[in-house]
Amino acid sequence: MDKSVINEKRMLRQAMSASRNAMQPEIRMQLSETIGKMLWQHVRAAVVANVMAYVPYRSEVDTRPFIEQAWREGIEVILPQCEVETRAMTLFKVRQWSELREGAYGIMEPDPELAEACGDTFVPEIIIAPGLAFGKNGARLGYGGGYYDRFKERLMLCGNSALPVWLGAAFSLQLVEWLPSERHDAMMDAVVTEHGIWRTQTDR
Repeated sequence: MDKSVINEKRMLRQAMSASRNAMQPEIRMQLSETIGKMLWQHVRAAVVANVMAYVPYRSEVDTRPFIEQAWREGIEVILPQCEVETRAMTLFKVRQWSELREGAYGIMEPDPELAEACGDTFVPEIIIAPGLAFGKNGARLGYGGGYYDRFKERLMLCGNSALPVWLGAAFSLQLVEWLPSERHDAMMDAVVTEHGIWRTQTDR
């Protein structure tokens, strides 16, 4: 990647992180509740059996109410465990909060001794991804680890024709007109903010 693009991404990460962290906790909670309801409406309308989500960390959109709603409605919740050495994600079916433990980077993630592993060929029906910024072109700016990008590549290698729908969960301040992307990047089909669902134009 061009050095200017790398620098642009680094500066944008810093700016977006600062903006998100500056939100008042009560405002963040209110907006997260709105975003969670929109996510749930999308999932319910899609009539799926499972959804891959994430456990919020620091100032990310709080997905916990959404996850609890999925549990109540009988939809399987899939959560990732991050493997620091390989920068890969292993998926687990999680049925309750007690099946989590503190993992990489201080993020709560599935405890392999309590949660059920999904298997290497498992493909979620919907993936809800966190990020620092999302472009209206479908691109996502993550934290630099490449976990979701590698996961997308693994799904492509599975040869399953039914690829998941990718949804970005973000506050509206994180949605920008355009972000640079590469072929291996995980592209979003839509970004859900407190203002609604922005459907992107992407070929994944």
